Amino acid sequence: MATRLSKGEPFDADRFDLGLRSILESGKYREVREDAETFNEALRLRMLGHNDMVDNILYASSMAFNLKFLTLDDELNDFVRAKRLSNTIISPRDIG
Repeated sequence: MATRLSKGEPFDADRFDLGLRSILESGKYREVREDAETFNEALRLRMLGHNDMVDNILYASSMAFNLKFLTLDDELNDFVRAKRLSNTIISPRDIG
């Protein structure tokens, strides 16, 4: 997400750092560890037609751990909808 944001003008690195620290230090989020099943699901998504394996792993993790997946990737969101997969995806515009 930061890579995409940094392409826009202007990118406020201090604000981004503050937001990232607030997420990491809030205690609201937890670390997850993927297992073989998660990677197998990511591969299945690849075979269904979504080529970005990083997105596939993150999406599969969100499914496995029943978590929301925050992303700016409209392509992934469109793919999930088109394939009628469980939609765990939220975008920044969904956060009020």
